[in-house]
Amino acid sequence: MSLQSSSVWQTPLAFAPPLLVTSPCWSTPPVGESIWLFHTNNWSYAKVDPQDFFQLKAKDTTTPGFNKLLIVENTGSGNVVFKSALNDLYVRVDNGNTDKLVADSSNPSDPLTQFTWTDLTCGKVRLTSVGDPDSTENTSPAGAEEILRANRSGTNSDTEFLWEVPGPRIADTIYSDFDIPLITIDAVAEFGADSNGATDASIAIQAAIDTAFNDFGGIIYFPAGSYLLQNPIIVRKSCTLSSENTSTENLTFSSFYEVFIEFNFEVVSFEDSESFALEISADGGSSYTVVETWINDVDFVDDGSLYNNESALISGFSLTDQTRIRFRCNASANDDDVYLDNIQIFVR
Repeated sequence: MSLQSSSVWQTPLAFAPPLLVTSPCWSTPPVGESIWLFHTNNWSYAKVDPQDFFQLKAKDTTTPGFNKLLIVENTGSGNVVFKSALNDLYVRVDNGNTDKLVADSSNPSDPLTQFTWTDLTCGKVRLTSVGDPDSTENTSPAGAEEILRANRSGTNSDTEFLWEVPGPRIADTIYSDFDIPLITIDAVAEFGADSNGATDASIAIQAAIDTAFNDFGGIIYFPAGSYLLQNPIIVRKSCTLSSENTSTENLTFSSFYEVFIEFNFEVVSFEDSESFALEISADGGSSYTVVETWINDVDFVDDGSLYNNESALISGFSLTDQTRIRFRCNASANDDDVYLDNIQIFVR
């Protein structure tokens, strides 16, 4: 999606990236990367549950998100540890509680936080506890809540996880693989998507995306309005979403205290110290406060690079039921663009 000079852009909050696709082959653990784990037997991502002592569970979670992100770090001894992006604490084996995995440790030197990473096939891994004194050390989900535990001695499929470095590449969604003009599809005029927010627009929007995809890619255009999405939207390869909306609608965030935003971006034609910014409003858009600014040649280089998994934390701001969020491009009007992709908004 393109954010043009002196304009702002909204992403519908319910847009979801495609279901996990196995990662490229790595000969070693993806140290320094944020990853998602996906248990194929349960057909569920592993997530950290903040409502249940930060236990890791793999149950009924078919879309990725912030509370599923685990940062892989090297211990220096050939083992790895996993830090939860949700609370910046390390996953450990709770040896006194049936070997459940919980993200509550601040000590990566603790053997109970350390695992061996066994690469089974491309994109599949087995995780084995290093510090668990029991003989059953492989990780798998178990129990009614499918809590991850390091208590399996066998190597069956229930000890295997797919893993992925998140974030579809921007190039997969805004550029065609073929040297032909991209078609433009109006999701409202051509497919009947309700832009008033009264009825579910997800089926119509998905049909517009699929049509563009089957025609080798295209631009799906959304007139200004509000779109109710009751089902996930899969943005397919070589398809671009383009909107006239100037910000999110009012978000009912009064019961929350922090907002975390994650996105991918690419910048085109910026000069000198031109920038773009993330802004938030508590009064329905009458006024905005700058949360964070990204400056050319400081935070990014305008050379066609794709920046994945960029993030911003909004903390200490009084959230209301008239909260709005927007991006603003602070650049000259000479074809300066910011392309944004895979925007996700999380609250707690």
